Amino acid sequence: MRTKPKRIPPKPGGPTSSYSLPLTMRAFEAVLTLDEKLVGTPDYMGVAYWWSHEYKWSLRAATHRQRKRAHDAILAAGLPLDGESAHHAVIVAWATNNGQVAARNAGVKWNPYRGPRPAKREGARA
Repeated sequence: MRTKPKRIPPKPGGPTSSYSLPLTMRAFEAVLTLDEKLVGTPDYMGVAYWWSHEYKWSLRAATHRQRKRAHDAILAAGLPLDGESAHHAVIVAWATNNGQVAARNAGVKWNPYRGPRPAKREGARA
């Protein structure tokens, strides 16, 4: 009887991770140029800048995934991407986990963002 081979999960930053691609400067510029055109769409990849000055430090240090998470949640909430409001601040804190760290440091209970979430994309993993 044949047994199923054991699946070995990929290591973070391994060959299946898009964050470990060995990009040259020319290739990165091409990805950045493409992503600048995708800002405001569900296809945004998290590379290009779209935020206002108020959230510069939070989103500049964020990962591509966190930037995309904030981008998609702001779009789902119907807010302008370059806007500044309390609602924007809550979404950015939720997406970057800064709110959780700040709440822990202040000794208060973290109340995560409960607003609209981006719609599931077709073919996305569950």
